[in-house]
Amino acid sequence: MKTVVLVGLESPYQNGIPDVEIWGCTFAYIKNSYLSRLFIFDAISECENVNSGVVEHLNQIGVDVYAKKIYEELDNCVVYPLEEVCTEFDLLEGSFSIERLATEGKPYFTSTLAYMFAQAIMEGFDKIIIHGTLVYQNSIEYYFQKSCLDFWYGVAKGRGIKVDMAPSCLIGVPESWCSGLYGYMKVENFSTAITTFSHLIRKLGTIPMNAYWSKDFQPKGPSAFLSGSSVVEMTHLDW
Repeated sequence: MKTVVLVGLESPYQNGIPDVEIWGCTFAYIKNSYLSRLFIFDAISECENVNSGVVEHLNQIGVDVYAKKIYEELDNCVVYPLEEVCTEFDLLEGSFSIERLATEGKPYFTSTLAYMFAQAIMEGFDKIIIHGTLVYQNSIEYYFQKSCLDFWYGVAKGRGIKVDMAPSCLIGVPESWCSGLYGYMKVENFSTAITTFSHLIRKLGTIPMNAYWSKDFQPKGPSAFLSGSSVVEMTHLDW
């Protein structure tokens, strides 16, 4: 069975499976020096600010680093196959460009793990193990990352791929205030919980938000947005 382990930051993966690939997320190399691939979508300079010596360490261990662009300071940097992934999952109609994807397509990658998940599905792995990627409900990342990972979990299951996770992993399960068997079960205080949550969502919808290209990634060519200009303006929520 062609297997890949997607390793987060929580704990090292004890590899007891022969011929398995181990893909790490960002700083996963610190606890997992035997990675097959590493995925970094934050700017390398930002990673250096968090943990100095990143470039030197990665060049020493020689792991292939998948990123949004080639970083010359990394000896084994590989550009993430975004176009191929978007084509595989029909996320953009017509010719591909990052500008068109951002404004006309349906990209759904709200975390590094989402990119890893999508590529693993595209490459045809029979089994995907998610390890050490627990995100707590009170964390900043939880809400915008969970729904995206739920989506890719569903894509994998729809293609008949076996997905293994720890029992505590919240991917592919409903929120704690919701029943996974609507109509069959009811949750105590559900109305209070969902009303509180909906009020927060409405408040978020009143905050003007703009999306910008990352400082270390500026598309080239006449169709590119000007540096620092708005890519998407969100002033309300459309349902």
